[in-house]
Amino acid sequence: MRPVSAIPVLLLAASIFTAPARAGELRNFEDAALHAVQFVDKAEGWAVGDDGVVWHTIDAGKVWERVPSGVHASLRSVCFLNPYFGWIAGREELAEGGSAGVLLCTQDGGLTWKRVLANTLPGLNAVRFADEKTGYLLGDGSDQYPSGLFVTGDGGHSWQPVPGPRVPSWLAGDFSDGNGGALAGAWNRLGTIRSGKAFTVDMDSLGGRNLCGLQLHGKTGVAVGQGGL
Repeated sequence: MRPVSAIPVLLLAASIFTAPARAGELRNFEDAALHAVQFVDKAEGWAVGDDGVVWHTIDAGKVWERVPSGVHASLRSVCFLNPYFGWIAGREELAEGGSAGVLLCTQDGGLTWKRVLANTLPGLNAVRFADEKTGYLLGDGSDQYPSGLFVTGDGGHSWQPVPGPRVPSWLAGDFSDGNGGALAGAWNRLGTIRSGKAFTVDMDSLGGRNLCGLQLHGKTGVAVGQGGL
């Protein structure tokens, strides 16, 4: 399977969004739905959501300030490897059907965000890193990328599709080390990534419910989903 891009995506080569909020962005962002939150320490945290909103706090959540992201997409996941280097993943729904992935990166502690792999990925729901080199993108399966999964082994400079069966969409995952992890997704689907390949389990007994969250603890895992699942 060919890589996402024939040329590795160099983060420093992408354009950086440094301009202040444009006139078209001056809306009531306080009402935008939020989908993910992460604290990099006890004081500094990030939250992301619809309309491209990115919120930042440095006082343990007492005050939040919006940081321009340069996009209007639904941002679904945020992952900081350290206080300076972080990722945001999301999606744009297309008028003709399907979705397009949105992947943002910062190398300056979130002062500026740049979009990478624009118009290349299917819709994304999660970005997770097992360590500073190994990371995963989880999203919709497509004709070009059936598994809806992508992996990097060089800290995000380049991303490769993970071989595996066609799936509707992965919604959550947990990766305890660089060797793989567990997946949860739409339509009662669970899965794993092992040895660079994706494997799925279709849990028909769950009645088609989406699994929206997943956490591993040693050899034990817990998944949660729709209808109190």
